[in-house]
Amino acid sequence: MKTNILLILLTLSFFPLATETALAQRKKKPIPPKPPATGQTVTRPIKLEAILKALRLKDGVGGKKNLAERTVYIVSEVKKNGVAFTLNSASEGELRAAGANDELIAAIRKVNEGSVPVVKKTGDDVKKSADAHLAKGEYDAAIKDYTKAVDEYKLDQDANIYYGRGLAYYHKGNYASALGDLGRAIALKSSNVNAYKYRGLANYKSGNYGMAITDFDKMIASEPNNAEAYYYRGLSFSSKGDCEEAMKAYTRAIREKGNFAEAYNYRGVCLHKLGDRDGAIKDFDEAIKHKSDLADAWFNRGNVLFDKGNHTDALDQFNRAKELNSKYAPAYYGIGLYYSKKEKPDLAIANYDTAVKLWPGFAEAWFNRGKAYFSKEDYNQAASDFRRALDLDQTNKEYLENWEKAQKKARKN
Repeated sequence: MKTNILLILLTLSFFPLATETALAQRKKKPIPPKPPATGQTVTRPIKLEAILKALRLKDGVGGKKNLAERTVYIVSEVKKNGVAFTLNSASEGELRAAGANDELIAAIRKVNEGSVPVVKKTGDDVKKSADAHLAKGEYDAAIKDYTKAVDEYKLDQDANIYYGRGLAYYHKGNYASALGDLGRAIALKSSNVNAYKYRGLANYKSGNYGMAITDFDKMIASEPNNAEAYYYRGLSFSSKGDCEEAMKAYTRAIREKGNFAEAYNYRGVCLHKLGDRDGAIKDFDEAIKHKSDLADAWFNRGNVLFDKGNHTDALDQFNRAKELNSKYAPAYYGIGLYYSKKEKPDLAIANYDTAVKLWPGFAEAWFNRGKAYFSKEDYNQAASDFRRALDLDQTNKEYLENWEKAQKKARKN
């Protein structure tokens, strides 16, 4: 089989120009190219001398029968590999004299415009691009680049890529995909504490509270003084309905970080549930002391005051929460409770409307709006609201009883 002289000439552009003797030796013993590094695309910019020699080959040599065929081949190689020279009037003159046509000149100009050599991206370049997108909150672009790094550049053993993509999925609310990537990141690099943190949060937001606790325990094992880990552990126990364990976690978080307003706030919620209203008020006061714009603490403080019968004071707290955050649904819910208590159903309904608009999954707001409609003898609407609350919390017997009661009333009317 004849040696493809054109291919050799193009390949020689990566090495010093060879003598005829060296060229003959290369024909006998081809030098295999070095394998690419992991995640890197090999590029071999073509030298001017190699293109000139390829253009000047006589017909019938190198497997390309004529200049037109050789030109097509050279153009394809230029587009693929780029060139190692600047196209200027001198080099263009040499190329034209050797038989280069407009198509080849245009291809060289395109890949070498402005005398800047074409540089192809490596896997590390794509990874850095993904990291930059992630830092800017450009999650779709980050996911695209991380995926490219894995699929095209074979960086499938890089834990940081899976961590970054998992983080992007988490921030987009795609917790299932986040769990998959963060799990892979942990399998490749178990020392990444933040990977446990975000997998724990993804589990928490997916309702997998036991698995979330396991992840936060892993954080604590690595960083025993991590207040945030204890706080998240407390949230998970709270969501499981275990206020005793939750309070232990919140207390440890406060011990590690004395001004941890959110931990005081949620410990106060647990104290309220356990019947310690005064203890709850103290914790909400501490939360507000350390973070005066924490709307949640103002609402929860109002909630305790409401249960103690201090309705007017409670209303002040609910309004304060609303002032701090006009999109905070519980504040409107609390104001609705106040007007329901004062037997002003229309004002109550108006506030419940805002609450469920801001938070469609707010079962208690749907239920209490249903009660307000029931008091107005609008049983059909009441039944609809009770049904919505029941769909959100199917184990709640009070929701079920009121829905059945409203249905009966509606049928009689």
